[in-house]
Amino acid sequence: MSDKSTSGIVQVAIALIGVLGSLGVAYVTTGATFKKELQENVKGVEKLTSEQTQVDQRIAEMKKQVADAESKNLELQQQVSQAVSKNNELEQNMVALKSDIEASKQEVTKTKNEAIEGISNARIKALSTIAHP
Repeated sequence: MSDKSTSGIVQVAIALIGVLGSLGVAYVTTGATFKKELQENVKGVEKLTSEQTQVDQRIAEMKKQVADAESKNLELQQQVSQAVSKNNELEQNMVALKSDIEASKQEVTKTKNEAIEGISNARIKALSTIAHP
């Protein structure tokens, strides 16, 4: 029995060595694959981080552009408001000027009619004086 048990132990030892060898090969292969995948993933994360940084910079630029546009829009709105106010003032001035022009036309017409009447009266008086000295 001792030969059988020694032979069994040897077979178990050989099997154990085979299993351990296989595990070692699997570990080395898997470890190398894991390290390779890990390195690829690290590179992927670094690339994504770089892209995220670029996107963040672009967003910051766009936010600045939006703020500048809003500031310019506010400035333009103020200018439009001032222009509307000035336009209203000018329209009021035009109404006043039209009223003054109309009053002046009436005054000119009145003065013209008075002058015509005065000239007519003077002619009549002159003619009366000539006709009845």
